[in-house]
Amino acid sequence: MKVIKITETEYQKILEIDKKNRNNRVDQKLRVLKLRYEGASNKEISLRTGYNERYITKLMGDYAKQGLEEFLRIKHTSHYRLLDENEEAKILAEIEKEAEAGMILTIGDITAAFEKKLGRKASKMYIYRLLKRHGWRKILPRSKHPKSADKEAVSASKKLNPVTTN
Repeated sequence: MKVIKITETEYQKILEIDKKNRNNRVDQKLRVLKLRYEGASNKEISLRTGYNERYITKLMGDYAKQGLEEFLRIKHTSHYRLLDENEEAKILAEIEKEAEAGMILTIGDITAAFEKKLGRKASKMYIYRLLKRHGWRKILPRSKHPKSADKEAVSASKKLNPVTTN
């Protein structure tokens, strides 16, 4: 098995990037590279970082193939979407027509519309995030009428005295 070595110039570049870095994932990868430069074996790096030895081998192979910039780039982000934004907007426009017609919409109705379009299941969390992304919000009916009388007025209007007959 070939052990990948890190040169002095690569190490200086790693230190430079480490000073600017604010991401924990990138920080851990840089730590593996720095330990390799210091001459640590996979087992020693594993003990210091908590990574499996095989994963360290994979990381070093990726570093050798991709180069430093691509190796450190975060490839997995939280912006995974089942549909693009325009398709989402079209479906929401159709649903909005139903809502304006006076139908009560629930998350189940919206999820069903999206599942019909997708042809597979969609999680409710995806639907909630989609609604937030498009500026939708939950509107509930008022708990009381805005022109209703307060409690004092209601109690004063009631006939609290018993009716006496003579």
